[in-house]
Amino acid sequence: MMLRITTHDTTPDDKEWDETWAPFLSARETRVYQALRVADNVVNSSTLAKGVGLSANAFERAIERLEQVGLLQTDDDES
Repeated sequence: MMLRITTHDTTPDDKEWDETWAPFLSARETRVYQALRVADNVVNSSTLAKGVGLSANAFERAIERLEQVGLLQTDDDES
């Protein structure tokens, strides 16, 4: 599935990450977020999932969690 990804406006520094985001994210969700930060804004979720060693389903669950905490927004780009 192709997704259009918009990540948090700025890359959090280590202090902001530790205080604001880390308490709410698993190591898996952190890996997915970091991969999305370096990817283009339109990504193939299956390809990127393989790149971080996750199934497409686990990758999509991590994306849902990242949306819930406000680190990114996605739009399906299946048109």
